[in-house]
Amino acid sequence: MRYRPREVFKEFHASNWHRACIVAARRTGKTFAAVAELLKRSYNGAADGQYLFISPLAEQSMANTIGMFQRFDDEGYIIRFDKTNGVITLANGAQITLGGARAAEKYRGRYLDGCIVDEISQVPAETISEVILPCLADRDGWLAYLGTARADDGFRLYRIYKEYENDPKWFTRMISVYQNTDGFTPERIQEIHDETLRFCLANGKTRAQAEQTFNVEFACDFSFIDEGKPMTTALFYQELQNLFDSTPSRILDPLDKEVVGLSSANKIAVFDISHSAGRDYTVTTIVAETATSPIVTNILWERDKPWQFWFDYLHQQGIRTVALPFDSAAVNKETMLSLNQTFKRNGFNVIRIKRLLREEQIESGRWGLNNCRFTRDCIPGLSEIGRFQQFSNKHGLEQDVVASFLYTGQVLQKKHTKLEIAERIQKNYTENHGAYDTGVYLYNGEITGV
Repeated sequence: MRYRPREVFKEFHASNWHRACIVAARRTGKTFAAVAELLKRSYNGAADGQYLFISPLAEQSMANTIGMFQRFDDEGYIIRFDKTNGVITLANGAQITLGGARAAEKYRGRYLDGCIVDEISQVPAETISEVILPCLADRDGWLAYLGTARADDGFRLYRIYKEYENDPKWFTRMISVYQNTDGFTPERIQEIHDETLRFCLANGKTRAQAEQTFNVEFACDFSFIDEGKPMTTALFYQELQNLFDSTPSRILDPLDKEVVGLSSANKIAVFDISHSAGRDYTVTTIVAETATSPIVTNILWERDKPWQFWFDYLHQQGIRTVALPFDSAAVNKETMLSLNQTFKRNGFNVIRIKRLLREEQIESGRWGLNNCRFTRDCIPGLSEIGRFQQFSNKHGLEQDVVASFLYTGQVLQKKHTKLEIAERIQKNYTENHGAYDTGVYLYNGEITGV
């Protein structure tokens, strides 16, 4: 086979493993190695062997691997590529399917002799437990998890690695960019490090957060995780600690004069809307803008409540402005009006929240935790944020509370960014009004010869 393994993957290919988990830094060549191992095992396996390479999307599996299979096949191992269905037929009769987690239901009922799960952090856990593992059961097929651990799923791949790290039945490796000597020189690694930090700092991360981003993505460094609290607060652990440990305290008593004096006109109710009746919650985060910092006064959740319940609640609080995610598909069946119009008809101003990329959402949530103050009424909601582990297709209260808070951070960050820009312009004018005025006079032709 036309393949020369990198040093860091030679043991992976040499070991007769049945289960494997590899946490690899970006650009280590994990997919390259996985395709070579899959082709080797499939060709040397049963004549009716069935194998699966699964990524988050089928298009991803196809785009990332077909070129690799063709590159490795120099002796006629492959006799047919069905690019429509993503099926590769080998000369020994075995078949490899290039699939995606989004359409994993179609694999139910078949058997598998082996499976590579690439970028498992983006593959729902239910796909593994409810589809892949049953498919492997008939023939006791082999299985390998590969990917780079991600923050936004609670470092699920890292947790799998830790679970099986000392299990003799598993092949486990954690490969950092510093071990990948075939890929990068020390000088190039330093350049990648510096560029990552500069970008993160320019986008509002602290230096510690920027270093953490590089260390997770490239160095497989998870030393910041509190193993005594196994991944229960992976996303916001340090931010929650800062919140509760801050001096002066950012946790306010509900009877604090600043809280009592809040004007309802300054309050906004930020919603995460229930999409699946009976399965998930509708959550609202009530936040008020003040002269110093936003104050979150309450985080409320309910399941299976009619909209009139929420309208009554908001009216009792004196709230007139709500923020709704643009993907809210709920419709009032009586009036057949969109949710946006329904709120407006009930006397509310509506702010539409854009769906952001996951990383942007998390940074918005962190911004909120780092810049807001909270009343003690919010502590149950904050504890749900603390229990948050990962987004999944099966809804839990902690997921919906976190989603509401991520939206809250987005609204506040946008408002305060605009406010900061306005204040900066005003400050510049105050300090340099002579120059501004001269420019205006010149533009109007009122003075010449300057």
